[in-house]
Amino acid sequence: MKKNGFTLIELLGSITLLAAVALLAFPAILNLIGGSQKEINQSKKSYVESAAADYVTDNENEFQMESNLNKNILVKDLINNGYISDKSIDEEKDNVIYNGCVNVTTKTITELNKTYTRYNYEFKTTCS
Repeated sequence: MKKNGFTLIELLGSITLLAAVALLAFPAILNLIGGSQKEINQSKKSYVESAAADYVTDNENEFQMESNLNKNILVKDLINNGYISDKSIDEEKDNVIYNGCVNVTTKTITELNKTYTRYNYEFKTTCS
């Protein structure tokens, strides 16, 4: 008599082996997903900072009035003024970024009888 198929022991062994592989692979996959989410958030923060730099460039008179200025630009304002696409930062999905702001600090530097204004941009999750 010819045997077709697998025995119960062979099936249980295969299932056990697949379960062991899944247990080893699952944490690694979760770490990859978590790491990529951090990279996406960092990329979005850089995108917001770049949009704030464009805003400052377009409204430079507003920022050059004061030396050593410390001003916040809301992400919502950047979206409303067209510096950020509303599709790139979703209000529900990216709530922390959507409700954040970019802190713009200026510093006046004088070198060789010339005065320069340097702008620094830093994304903040809480705005005061």
